[in-house]
Amino acid sequence: MEYLKLYNFTDNQIDYLKKFLTENGTIENFEYNEKAIRDILDLFQILGIKNLYNIIVANPFLFYDTKESVKRRIDKYPNKKVLSFLINLDINNLKLIDML
Repeated sequence: MEYLKLYNFTDNQIDYLKKFLTENGTIENFEYNEKAIRDILDLFQILGIKNLYNIIVANPFLFYDTKESVKRRIDKYPNKKVLSFLINLDINNLKLIDML
């Protein structure tokens, strides 16, 4: 999961995620599907979302989805700048695009 450092995750955050993802049974997805995980993280990053760590903690199951499906949900929201602002403000705003 060292690839998460490309998204400015700290060693402590990665260590916590390893524990957290093991406990909820999603660790294999993050260990063996790096490309799929990075594709989704890239979508969020392009949108301007900065709290990627919080997104994983809030909904690690989101990362079982495909990049295309996540993109379709993002595209349903009319104003991407507002969406990015709202998600950065409060992770619970992922509900606006059915991701929480």
